[in-house]
Amino acid sequence: MPELFQFTTLKVPENMMHASFFFIDIVGLSNPLLSTTTQSSKIKILNNSIAQCPSYESTPTKEKIVFPTGDGMWIAFLDGLEKPINLALELHQKLKKHNQEQTKNEQIQVRIGCHSGEVFFVNDLNGTVNLWGPGIIMARRVMDAGDAEHILMTSTMAENLIELSDEYRKIIHPIHDFKIKHGEVLLVYSAYGDNFGNSERPKKGLVVSKVDQNLESITPIVYNCLDLVVNLKNSETNICKISKTFAVENQSMNPIYEVSDTIQTHSKKLFGDLNVKAYDENNENLEIAGVNLDTENKKEFKLKLNKPIFQKDKNKKFTISYEIELKNNFFEEIFPINIEQLGIEFTFPTNVKIQPKLYLLTIKDRQKSIQEEVDLKRGISTQIKWNEIKNVEINDLVRLEW
Repeated sequence: MPELFQFTTLKVPENMMHASFFFIDIVGLSNPLLSTTTQSSKIKILNNSIAQCPSYESTPTKEKIVFPTGDGMWIAFLDGLEKPINLALELHQKLKKHNQEQTKNEQIQVRIGCHSGEVFFVNDLNGTVNLWGPGIIMARRVMDAGDAEHILMTSTMAENLIELSDEYRKIIHPIHDFKIKHGEVLLVYSAYGDNFGNSERPKKGLVVSKVDQNLESITPIVYNCLDLVVNLKNSETNICKISKTFAVENQSMNPIYEVSDTIQTHSKKLFGDLNVKAYDENNENLEIAGVNLDTENKKEFKLKLNKPIFQKDKNKKFTISYEIELKNNFFEEIFPINIEQLGIEFTFPTNVKIQPKLYLLTIKDRQKSIQEEVDLKRGISTQIKWNEIKNVEINDLVRLEW
């Protein structure tokens, strides 16, 4: 009888713990034009403001650890993933009210970084128990990427918060890939709204995309089919919801864990403002793994698959949707990949008097051809479908006019 393999029981280190971290500092506190009296006053006001925030006040002393850092502090919350973001929102409200009554030099501008992760209990030179580890380090590095009023967080914390509540989904947005210490690239999320946060993208550490090639050259995926749906939600503002469902095949020997896509826009809105959502064929959400290009004309991003696509897997589907406000009465899509079969549908309110037309412009001969409608349904909304387009090539363009 063969000898059974003996598994070694893995133990979590006794000095390790999991927490949610809030890291904050005052922007410009070291400015030599500020007197030491003004600097110390700002620190005191910040401390008092945090102490009076409900998320801080309601957390028992034994469930939080506070550590001053000179121009700010970090706080470890042991009892709630949502505590750092809630504290950030509450603090922004207090500081906004405070700043309205102050001169520019006396105003307090802060940046905040949030993360959830592991830390270790360590003893300092005086024998005092302290915390240190990846949880705190990552919160600090995310904060360091920010400018005044930014509330930034890692994808780890952001995705978990979004799963907790749709309210968090409305205010937490993926913004871009950033290069942090030791060359590590991190997708950063930002929390902002009408009265809190900073909707501008931070500039420090921004990763500039070097991908100037089609997606087929960097992935072994074959795109069997793409169903493109354009839903005109508001004819006065030309707000459209775009939905793209891909059916793909892996022809390589290696499993595929991520897929990429691009969004063409003519809008100053950032990627995080397009309400991008993605889900697999089982209608389970897909995590955005990276945003490495976010310009006025083009967004480029990666999705992490819930299950890898293995060699010869066929018709594995995933869907991407987003909302966009078009400047004129047309929508264009330039394809960065070859697609074997393309289906297009346009939906609009029936009471809107328009006559949509679909054109195809091929890269091979640069000829523009009008596509023939094959299906028309009317009700509260009108749905139009066109003949499926075969063998779409890289940089071919479809243009839907109305």
